[in-house]
Formats: sequence, structure tokens, C-alpha cells
Amino acid sequence: LEAVHSTPEPESGIVFQVPVFAPAKYSPELLCDMETMPLSALTNGNFAEGNDLVDYRGQRVPQLSMETILKRIRRNKNVELSRWVVNLGAYDGLCGRGTECFDPANCLVEEQNFNGILVEGNETVALGIHERLRRNAATTRKLLNDVSVVAGAVTPLSVVEMVFDRLPTYEVDLLKVDVDSMPHDELIRALLAAGLRPKVLHTEIGPWFPPPVSFWQIG
Repeated sequence: LEAVHSTPEPESGIVFQVPVFAPAKYSPELLCDMETMPLSALTNGNFAEGNDLVDYRGQRVPQLSMETILKRIRRNKNVELSRWVVNLGAYDGLCGRGTECFDPANCLVEEQNFNGILVEGNETVALGIHERLRRNAATTRKLLNDVSVVAGAVTPLSVVEMVFDRLPTYEVDLLKVDVDSMPHDELIRALLAAGLRPKVLHTEIGPWFPPPVSFWQIG
């Protein structure tokens, strides 16, 4: 939601860089409203504390953490968590808290011992995830959860098989979609049509092409 452009300083003529935010109306919970940026982070005592609401620049982000969202769903809707996540675009499988590679789905797997289906299109990177999990399994750091790493490009035609071949339940706590050059809405539509029922959906959108506009890069 942030871009950088150069603006001349009125008196000196010096050119400097300032952030440009999309209009707040395009962002839920006014995330792009400059007046809300200094708000303190909301915490969740039932999950591990951390700097999950500080981005890689050290900027406080006024939004609920994924842990807090799930806690509120459990409490307010009186439902049990399945402790399963599906991550389309898991990258290196690491949480990346406090970095530009922060991944809330990976954080649930890594820090909260959620079960997960981690799909990564870069087969070399996916192999790295698998090898790290295998090494951990041979040490005292063995994960207490069921984690499957799926390597390969995901498309609307392949996503159902790639996920459901390894997923033992239709009820998942989080579906995260961050896949380059693929239409996120079509991936989500295919999974929902196949019966997937995520409590939380986390996906990228282009602020200038908001839903229901579908953008698919070809070639």
C-alpha cells in the first residue's frame, strides 16, 4: 500500500523521498490512514508474544495479529480451531517476523505448532523447507505438528489436488494465498468449490484492482 516518490521541498528546492499511501477507503480498518499509524499493537495473551505488528522498517502496523484474530473467532463464535493452515506461496517456510518476508501462516506452523500444507512453486526453495524439517525431526527441535511441503507451480487447475491429497480436513483455520502470476481469486474459488472452509483468508490484492476485478498475468 506504500510507494515512494520524489517531492521538491517548497523553500530550498531539495528533492526528497516521502511515502505515498493509497486512499484509506481502499484498505480495511483504515490501515492506510496516516492518523492511525501510531496506534499501539493489540496483543494476545493466549499466544506467544512478539513483534508481529512491526513491519521490516520498524513501523507499527495497526491491525490484529493472526493469532489474535483466531483467538477472537474461537471466543466469539464458540468454535474450536482445527489447527490446520494452508499456505499457497510458503517461500522458505520461515515465519520471518519483523522482516519483509513475514508470513503469518508460517508463523502459526513454526511458533504455535499448527499443522500445515506448505505449497511453494520454487522447487529448490521447497526442498530447503523439507530438508530443514527433516533435520529438526532428528533433534530435540522436532516439530509437534504435521507439516507437508508441496513443491511445484500451483494453478487454478492443480490447486485442489495439490492441497486435498495431503489435507485431512475441510476445516482450516487459515488459508494464505501469495502466488506470483496466478489469479488469487481463481485459486480461492477452486478450493472453496471443492469444500475447503477457512476461518480466515489472507491474500494479496492490488489496491488499484480491488475485488471483484480479476487480474492474471499471461506470458
